[in-house]
Amino acid sequence: MKTDPPELARQRANILNAIDAADLSKQRTALAALIKPVIGLSACKAKKADLASGATRLGGNPDLGKRGWPKPTIADQPLLFVMQIQLADITRFDVDQVLPASGLLSLFSDTYCDDVRVIHTPTDDSLEPHTSDDPFTACGLDFEPGLMLPIAPSPWLDRELSPDETERYANLDYAWRTTETRWQRASAGDPGYHQLLGYSGSDVDLQGADEAALIAFDSDDRATMSWGDVQRVWTLISHERLRAGQFDPLRVTL
Repeated sequence: MKTDPPELARQRANILNAIDAADLSKQRTALAALIKPVIGLSACKAKKADLASGATRLGGNPDLGKRGWPKPTIADQPLLFVMQIQLADITRFDVDQVLPASGLLSLFSDTYCDDVRVIHTPTDDSLEPHTSDDPFTACGLDFEPGLMLPIAPSPWLDRELSPDETERYANLDYAWRTTETRWQRASAGDPGYHQLLGYSGSDVDLQGADEAALIAFDSDDRATMSWGDVQRVWTLISHERLRAGQFDPLRVTL
């Protein structure tokens, strides 16, 4: 684990103080171990630099290495390019060091989010621009690093907290997520809320204790993209595969 950059060190101290203020001091060590780095991704109007080869962006067209555009596994459901993230831009915030420190992370999905793919292209793999017939509107992405605890209910919390403590924790977590960072307050749609790492916020299909949240991508008016009923899509991966840099298979939930 790397040392927190200053902005994360401040947030970590604030979370620990909030745990004590919620009368959860006895569980402070256990809860502190559950704090994970999270990177919010907020769409903005694309600048020239956002369209450069290998740059982080939402929508538009991808830059791909020798693997090329991934082939769909479901007939008649082509994969659409969603976003690419230049990992060198965010590695200082990945304090748990679970992602590759460099290269390009590219995300594709079919229209129904039944077939979602994440591809890592190393820096030594030459990138080539690829085009599609009807791409989403290209946007830049602003990074908003932070820290988060699991959202109740959660298998992690079931192991650590009594029912009374769980109720106090839920109030603490809600207050933290709705006041500390702007991007965690966002609802689906305009302006969109995309997330790298952290914990899944899905209340439909809970993240398992053996899973990590990889990327969440949102319906986003700025990129003219919509998923499901204007929903957010969460991709989950086993801890083992994440640390090995093997981004397939993924489990997808809305």
